[in-house]
Amino acid sequence: MRRGGTVTTAKSIAIVDDDRLIRSSAASLMRSFGIAASTFESAEAFLAADAKEFACIISDVQMGGMSGLDLQDELNRRRISTPLILITAYPTDRLKDRALAGGARYFLEKPWSVDDLLVCLEEIMGPLS
Repeated sequence: MRRGGTVTTAKSIAIVDDDRLIRSSAASLMRSFGIAASTFESAEAFLAADAKEFACIISDVQMGGMSGLDLQDELNRRRISTPLILITAYPTDRLKDRALAGGARYFLEKPWSVDDLLVCLEEIMGPLS
């Protein structure tokens, strides 16, 4: 959110991906939009943090250990309603339907565009610029 020309964010975004380069690139992109980002190498590592401190969670679907869908199921089990954006390089209609039916706000395909991600984030957090 912008106030008086400066960007302020009450909460940060969580980026969950087992690929270090993806985590780093996504966090850098978030910072360029004035959004604080915390990165997690697995769904398990994310779940060990306080999930309620984040305004949004961006997670890969295919990861070692828990998948992004498993993460979504666990968030639902814990009654954590933080908006979730799931991203995958292997999209299918079945996967997309399951993700959206489980409560994911958005389902993006890799390679995702910056514009598509921005639309998702602005719908969740409000205008970013």
